[in-house]
Amino acid sequence: MAQFRAKARAVDLLGKGQIADLPTAISELWKNGYDAYASDLRADLYMPDYENYGSPVFVMSDDGVGMNYDEINSKWFVLGTDSKTRGEKDVKGPKTLFKEPRIKMGEKGIGRLAVAYLGPQMLMLTKKQEDVLYAIYFDWRILENYNLFLEDIIIPIKQIDHTEDVNEVFEVLRNEFLDNFRRVKNLVPNPWKDQMNEAKIIIEETKKLKLPSYITEDYIQDLLADPLKSSGTKFVVFEPVDQILDLKNYVKSDSDKTNETTNAAEYTISSLAGLFNLFKYANEDSICDISFNINEVTGIYDLLTYNAFFEPTDFEECDHLIDGEFDGEGNFKGDVRIYRETVHHEFSSLRTDRDSGYGAFKLKLGVIPGPQDTSLTDERFRYFKSKLDLFGGLYVYRDDFRILPYGRSDYDFLQFEERRGKRAGHYFFAKRRMFGYIEITRENNKKLREKSSREGFINNAAYREFRTLLIEFFIDLAKKYFATDAEYDYKDKQVQQLRKLAASEKDEKRREKEAKRKFARKLKEYPKEIEELEENYLKLVDVLKHKVSQVNVAYEDIDETIRAISECKDKLAKLKIVKPVRFKPSDNQRGRYDKYLKKYQEAEKRISLAEPALKEARLKLDIHERYKEFEARGKYYRNKIMASFNQYQNRIKLASVSIQNNFTVERSSFLEEYEEKYNAIIPEEANENAIENSIGMLTSIFEEINSRAEERINPFIEHIERLTFDINEDHLIGYYKIQYEEMMEEWKKTHELAQLGIAVEIIDHQFNTLYAQLKESIKTLESYIIQDSKSTRRYKTLVTAFDHLEDNYKLLQPLYRTTGRIRKDVTGFELYEYANDFFEKRLKDSNITFEITPEAKKWSVFSFESILKPVIINVINNAIYWLGFVEKRIIRIDTDGVNLFVLNSGKEIENHLIEDIFKMFYSARPNGRGIGLYLAKKSLNGIGIDIYATNSEKLNILGGACFVIAPMIDQIEN
Repeated sequence: MAQFRAKARAVDLLGKGQIADLPTAISELWKNGYDAYASDLRADLYMPDYENYGSPVFVMSDDGVGMNYDEINSKWFVLGTDSKTRGEKDVKGPKTLFKEPRIKMGEKGIGRLAVAYLGPQMLMLTKKQEDVLYAIYFDWRILENYNLFLEDIIIPIKQIDHTEDVNEVFEVLRNEFLDNFRRVKNLVPNPWKDQMNEAKIIIEETKKLKLPSYITEDYIQDLLADPLKSSGTKFVVFEPVDQILDLKNYVKSDSDKTNETTNAAEYTISSLAGLFNLFKYANEDSICDISFNINEVTGIYDLLTYNAFFEPTDFEECDHLIDGEFDGEGNFKGDVRIYRETVHHEFSSLRTDRDSGYGAFKLKLGVIPGPQDTSLTDERFRYFKSKLDLFGGLYVYRDDFRILPYGRSDYDFLQFEERRGKRAGHYFFAKRRMFGYIEITRENNKKLREKSSREGFINNAAYREFRTLLIEFFIDLAKKYFATDAEYDYKDKQVQQLRKLAASEKDEKRREKEAKRKFARKLKEYPKEIEELEENYLKLVDVLKHKVSQVNVAYEDIDETIRAISECKDKLAKLKIVKPVRFKPSDNQRGRYDKYLKKYQEAEKRISLAEPALKEARLKLDIHERYKEFEARGKYYRNKIMASFNQYQNRIKLASVSIQNNFTVERSSFLEEYEEKYNAIIPEEANENAIENSIGMLTSIFEEINSRAEERINPFIEHIERLTFDINEDHLIGYYKIQYEEMMEEWKKTHELAQLGIAVEIIDHQFNTLYAQLKESIKTLESYIIQDSKSTRRYKTLVTAFDHLEDNYKLLQPLYRTTGRIRKDVTGFELYEYANDFFEKRLKDSNITFEITPEAKKWSVFSFESILKPVIINVINNAIYWLGFVEKRIIRIDTDGVNLFVLNSGKEIENHLIEDIFKMFYSARPNGRGIGLYLAKKSLNGIGIDIYATNSEKLNILGGACFVIAPMIDQIEN
């Protein structure tokens, strides 16, 4: 009689050998955590610099039910356990952590071995409620020894009762694991005789291994904190595989990345994102929270939220949508939306074998075509493209849990790209331009079974029929609605309209781009030309003065010089740049334009100062000579006007020729189309029915072509007919474009501001009480803190966060009193003290001198402190930011007896921005919302006070920004 025995390598083959890649390994462990009723599934990569440990560590953790000693031995260490496949249903209670029973995801009993894929050395921590914490240490490389049997290997298990015992327990675990090598040292033959080098590496690395302090603080301490309620399982992996370490570069700048590491990281992140069906449920509605955190000395960030996955609302915006159900017998019923037209769609497979048992399932798929055919705005198209590039594809979910590899960029199981490669216009669908899911259940789709490697479904009859049905469905769908020669023209009609709009928009953008280019070129070149022109002009004036100083000067002697001077003035006039109306210049261009205007106006002024020399020259001439000058100048100006109109006429002729050529092309195109269709329906002369049919078709052809020609040509002609010299269309188009852009931007931000206002209104009456309670609780909490490094660290973080909250609360305090506010005498000194207290730490840290003049201390106004104080805070907050760019840092409050000045030595406000800074949503600060000064001005105006900025040399004596708070006359009188 004989029995099977298993070599240790069998576990290695069933575990690491059955896992295709890193995402599959992590997914398997998260799947087990889900089955264990966890609410929080985490992966944490700790970099070597974190807490100065020196080596990377990877931790997979869940807060599920955990295991006790018997379960570790009877379930976790027993391969192929069938507890999840017996059909047993959980009952809500302690075994489910009092959560609703879940459908089990795992079924093979080997998914737990996926941890071996993550790295060689593992410390497992697990605990059930009302039980002790157990720790297991193991190095998976020992399983690679082909001479060992499973019964030859010892896996040490120890319990941890106190955090103080952790290091001691870990050392015992390591020593007991090393007994695997000591016990066989004197055996003949020694099972390690052929792999002595491998054994040496495992032994040396195990001896060196230390447990990082943060593992105790972040995991073990939490499990021991409340023995009755705490539970969960944690896998601590030392020296994780390179695939995990490469993820640290995922959020680095492009210059720090390589294509290889970027592609590998994106592959992993895209595979792990959407583990639960986020197409159906928003993140906050998901049963479990999942995260993949990178822990570095500079901070912690979650890779799965760095690029957000799709959301249910994305289906509302996509260009095309397919949404319906298959009944399991090859029939589909649902809706298909093509742009903005929705049609009910039914499909039946042509195949006769429909009873393969794949079962009923749902399908929901959104499609975003290329930039030429999308109805989305550029901004929204970029939004979808960024998601499609990383997460695009058709996913498969069983009971809302993702099945890999479906949805991955490299797994096109329905062969979309293969068909597109043959004929893109006919087959239409592209894997990277779609997002959505197929929804199956364990109850309805039992024959769709996953491979042991977790790489998709087993290729059985049910899967083959399921896949064939979907391929047939998408081919038929493209043929009916989406192909270039589709049976129904829902798509074609809308695409033509979209393309017309896109072409018009593109043409307008081209014109705008050209206008911007010309404007930028003028701003660059004209200032230099003005300098050269001004220099030449002044030289000519000197020449004229010299000639006039001579005795008995004749007109002919100075005619050429006077003519040259006049031409200089004409050239200067042509160098005048008019502010653009077709587009809104950038802030940088506005600044350069402002400097240009200054230079132009200075040149005009200096040239006008030379006029006396011209007048003196004329007075030197006798009356006859002066009259000759008048005649010559009159003739010169007439010729200049004629030359200008000749140029205009030539431009009109060229434009007319261009229009005529375009018109000729259009006419030829329509006539050629007509001739082609006419020749295609010419009947036989002797066939009466054919002639009758052809006449009817000919009438339809004429009406269709004539109608399209009218739609295309008439608007153009009407546009030309409306043209008049009295209306500048560039001004009109530019005005409406700028108004529209500003209106849309303002609408979006007003909506945000309104939401904020509503929120403040709701919590206003509660916030003061809650704030006071929180402050008092934090103050008394310190005495209850457990004196260990983790508790102390987290308490300090809490205090720091509350300190920041307190600073902001000070700013809000005066606002909470506005409903019951009263007037009082508010002095300059009171405003100064309030601001100094508020910003004391920031002023000190930034090395800023904050001062008030004796006169300003005495300044006062009878008004509302609840409005004045936030305004001062706002102005000084801005000043602190802009002072960061200069070395000499001063903020001063001053007065002229009536008005109050708040000035600083930071960056000066450019003249063209003096008024803009008070406009809603304008901000020169990065990420600034631009509402502070707007609200300051509005609130002050409401109580009879104004605020404005000035660059007056008399007032802005510090050379930075100078704000004037000016009480209106009725305020002064009161």
